[in-house]
Formats: sequence, C-alpha cells, structure tokens
Amino acid sequence: MLAPEAMARAARAPAVSAEAFNRVDREFLRAAMRISRTDQALSRLALRQATRPQVRDFARRLAADHARIGRDVRRYAGQRRLVLAKRPDDPVPARSRALKGAAFDRDYMARMYRDTREAIVLFQKEAREGADMELKAYASATLPVLRAHLKLAQKGEAAWRLGAAAPAAGV
Repeated sequence: MLAPEAMARAARAPAVSAEAFNRVDREFLRAAMRISRTDQALSRLALRQATRPQVRDFARRLAADHARIGRDVRRYAGQRRLVLAKRPDDPVPARSRALKGAAFDRDYMARMYRDTREAIVLFQKEAREGADMELKAYASATLPVLRAHLKLAQKGEAAWRLGAAAPAAGV
C-alpha cells in the first residue's frame, strides 16, 4: 500500500499515456547522450588545442562532468532496455578541428555556451514533463551542474565580445 504522501503525489501527477511516457523519456535519454558525447569530444579537443589556461580548465571540467553524465545516461538507458545510437565516427565538426589559437578558444566557448543552453532546456523538460520519476529526479539533480557550466561559458563569451585580452577568472 502506498504511503499517504505518495498517494497524494500520484493524484496530483498529470495523467500520461504509456506511449507519451515512453516517448518523452526515450527522447531525453537519446538527446542527453548525443549532447554529452559531443561536448565531451569537443572538450577533449580543447584540452589539446586551447591556448588559454582558463579555456583548458573549463574544458577539463566539462570533459569530466560529461563523462559522468554519459555514464549515468547509459546506465539509465540500459536499465530501461533502451538501445542508444552507437557513437558517431567523429562528433567534432571539421571546422573546430581546423581552428587554432584564439579563434579555437572563441569558437569552443561559443559552442559550449550554445550546447549548454540546449542541454539545460532538455533537462528542464525532462524534469517537468518526464513520466519516469527516477529520470525526472536525475534531470533535476543535474541542472545545477549544467547551470554552472553556462555561467562559466557566459563569462568567457562576454570577455571576448568586449574585446578583453583574456576571459574572466574561472573560465
């Protein structure tokens, strides 16, 4: 028998069909894996190609965080018997590989800013609309990590837009 709190939560939860439940959660896991793989690969490239120590520090943090997110997403997908797409041959755009120096640093930070905004929207949607309570809780718990990434990326973006010689501390 359910505890009174659980029964009250279940009564307040919107009615979702099994099909919608599966679709929303499947889309979340697939998109989270894609973002995680791409950002991790770009961050590993940044560790080799970035010229500014702040950018390399940011890349190190993102690579570690997205490695953890990727492991979590694979585990959740496996528990739900969801087959995720195989790794793409190369998730890093050729343009990013070709850039060097400050141009690479600017491009990487701008890309991470855009990707992190996309990830936040994705994780917020799962936290709000997902039907799998464990995935909803995971998405909610991961949002502060993604928001911290966004703040760091914003600092770097703002520094370059203003023509600063180096990104703000912590980027």
